[in-house]
This record gives sequence, C-alpha cells and structure tokens, in this order.
Amino acid sequence: MKITKITKENERFFLPLFPKTARTPSPDLVRLGALDDEGAVSGVLSARIGEHRIDITSLYVIPERRRQGIARQIIKTLEAVVEGSGVEAIICDYLEDASSSAFFKAVGYDIFPGVKQYYFSVGEFLRSHMSLRHIAGRDHHGISFVADLTSEKRRELENRLRFNAYDPDWSTAGFKEDRYISCMLADNYDRSVTIIWLHSDSEDPLVILRHFRALSEKTGEEYPDDRDVIYRMTFDDERNIKRMAGILGGMRHMHYEGNRVSAIRLLK
Repeated sequence: MKITKITKENERFFLPLFPKTARTPSPDLVRLGALDDEGAVSGVLSARIGEHRIDITSLYVIPERRRQGIARQIIKTLEAVVEGSGVEAIICDYLEDASSSAFFKAVGYDIFPGVKQYYFSVGEFLRSHMSLRHIAGRDHHGISFVADLTSEKRRELENRLRFNAYDPDWSTAGFKEDRYISCMLADNYDRSVTIIWLHSDSEDPLVILRHFRALSEKTGEEYPDDRDVIYRMTFDDERNIKRMAGILGGMRHMHYEGNRVSAIRLLK
C-alpha cells in the first residue's frame, strides 16, 4: 500500500472519489490518495488548512478495500504531512454513527457532541406558503451565483466568509447597489445540496428566501422534474431551526437526520 500526495500530474486517477469542492487544487487544500500494490486507487482524503487547524472534508475508501487499515494509513500520513507546520489540531465533522466514531477513537481522536442536522426536499420548499406568497414567479432581486460574480464582488464576499470549502456554482450572494448584503454557501453532492453557511446583514426574511429561490431554480435545471432532491442544513441554535420550520410551514417539514459530531486530535 502506498499513500501519495495528489498533484495535477496524478489527480485524474483520484478525482472520481472526491466531492466537487476537493477537485481543484488550492494552497489551503491537502489531498492524499492510497494505491494498492498493483497501483490501483483504493481511497482518498481531502483536508482544508485553517488558522492553527486542519479540517478533514472527505475520507473515502472503495468498498472492496475497506477493513484493511487503509483509512488508518491515510490519516497517519496526514498527521505526518502537517507535523511541524504550526497546525495544532486535526478535526473531522461527520454525521454521528457508531462505526465512524469507533474508527476515530481507534486512531487517537476525541469525539465531541456537535450540532443538529435536518433536511427537507426542494418540493417542500416550493410548496411552502412563504415561497408561494413571496417569491414564486419573481426574480432574484440582486441574488447571483458566486461563480457569476465580478472579481470585485467576489473579493468583497470572501472578506466576509468563515468557510472556503464551498461550490461557487451552487452558492449565492446578494448585493444591493454593489454593496454586499447576504450569502448562502452550498455544496452539491450525491443528489443532495448541503447548506454550509447562511448570512445576512438584513433582518428581512425575504432576503434568505430569495437565496433559496435561486437555489431551487438551479436544482430544477440540474435535476429536472425531481422534487425529491434534498437540502441539508445544520443548526447550533434552536431559534434557527424554528425560523426555517416557519418558512417551510411547520416542523413536520423539517426532517431530523442526526447530530454532526467532531473528531479532534490535538497535535503536540
């Protein structure tokens, strides 16, 4: 088994195993790949370097090679790569399940309780009272996809962001008279859209609704006639859960998926 850094020269072999947000090289992105003795791809890891920490954003081993210690070897290689770089902690957030927690504990990580994760379908959003009353059939009122922003607006947006691992083709930003007012960072993977971060300088709830309107149109273009595509959101504040339920028309449309927990290893 060989663990290698993924570069532009060898990435074509590994890209199918990565989410879209890890397919383009960047200075803060670490990508590792596992090759078996015959040179076949067996697994991958991607991680983002932040301030004194590195966040594992994906870890995948192909099904037929699992339970052979490959994930452990990839994790240990990541730890060796960042040793002495100033990184103080390695963190991985994931939807809580017994096998993942057992794995991270076995490789020396502590597990901490996280935030609640909910999902709802694009159909539930489009059928909601708020959507039908306030935004159906209307334009986006200054909401644009990040990929379509001018370089000046992109820089202004990036000055506000807490995250850099998002898909610009699925993330939206709102400007009024060229002044930033809101954004919704998202990622599209495996026929679902994960909302990574919502932010608004305005107290008007319609601002956030317009972001969802733009996203629902994008979803319709990508998955025509499929109203079962889901949006995932995490919440660390019960008030935000209730606000989103209000937009959808009640908690019956907010489907609880589980808790996102954090596996953390402090580096000496």
